[in-house]
Amino acid sequence: MTAVLDKKAYGKLLTKTLPHVITSAKEHKEMLSRAEELMLNTKRSASETELLKLVVALIEDWERNIKLPEDVSPVDVLKFLMEAHKHQPSDLWGIIDKSTLSNILSEARPSISKAVAKTLGDFYHVSPGVFI
Repeated sequence: MTAVLDKKAYGKLLTKTLPHVITSAKEHKEMLSRAEELMLNTKRSASETELLKLVVALIEDWERNIKLPEDVSPVDVLKFLMEAHKHQPSDLWGIIDKSTLSNILSEARPSISKAVAKTLGDFYHVSPGVFI
């Protein structure tokens, strides 16, 4: 059974959050915080769930379309995404071997393999090219 959306409550949530296309890293962080706040609410209303879906879509759009300066290294991109998502290296151990990740983050490994770039791209919903 699908919950019915309370348009009045949803309107109030929209007014509070003011969701919009993300155009800066600062706005991205703000939307990540709002999404986290909504996700932590274990008794979300249908309106809050709908807002969460919208906020996540905006975040994913930003992350897919982020334009990086040319002098940013793949490791810098990974560190930025980890910080933006509040991830610790241990959060990635399930998708990347611990020693491989350690070598990448310490920059002991000069480049990120295509396979690892694809894994990271899928995980962070960005083009694997940002890691190569």
